[in-house]
Amino acid sequence: MEARGKPDCAEVRGTPANENIKTHGVRAAPANLVIYASEQCHYSIEKSADILGLGRDNVRQIATDDRFHIRVDGLREAIALDRKLGRIPCCIVGVAGATSTGVIDPLESWPQLLASTNAGIT
Repeated sequence: MEARGKPDCAEVRGTPANENIKTHGVRAAPANLVIYASEQCHYSIEKSADILGLGRDNVRQIATDDRFHIRVDGLREAIALDRKLGRIPCCIVGVAGATSTGVIDPLESWPQLLASTNAGIT
């Protein structure tokens, strides 16, 4: 469990809290679940948050660098802030060919990022 006493997504899986979410939906999560994506992500990410009942307020659009790649430092800062506020990092969306720029995030470097955040990648 995270030192601050709030679980993260990896810790929620396989627990009674996860079973409660499976049965009763995301409203039963111990805190708001947050999705992270670059500002280059497709609009369907926000629509998916709507459909899933997570809410657009729980989608973080992370700034990109001059080559339109997600800024990993900004991503880490957003995750740290959300954890500090008691939210659960749930999903990091990697861009693999944005419709406007064709950019592909450096996904090969993400395993370390995921290990340090315990969020899932889509």
